[in-house]
Amino acid sequence: MPTTDDQREELWRPLAEQFGKLLVQARQERGISQRGLADRYGMAHVSLGAYERGEKNLTLDKMVELCRMYGLEIEIKAHKRKR
Repeated sequence: MPTTDDQREELWRPLAEQFGKLLVQARQERGISQRGLADRYGMAHVSLGAYERGEKNLTLDKMVELCRMYGLEIEIKAHKRKR
């Protein structure tokens, strides 16, 4: 069954927001500003802000890159849905 863009966003948005909160926490614990982190890795601070707010749908490549930048490890768990 095809899904609409809105339906897809309903699926990824909560995950992106949760991931973004982890990014903010990790950055703040390291005492680094968004701009400082962005400059260090050659990325626009506006883009980092969007990731931290959960506004962007992340690819796995981007998620891994951000984890490296923020000093995080990545662990993915998948399981069958409860019916």
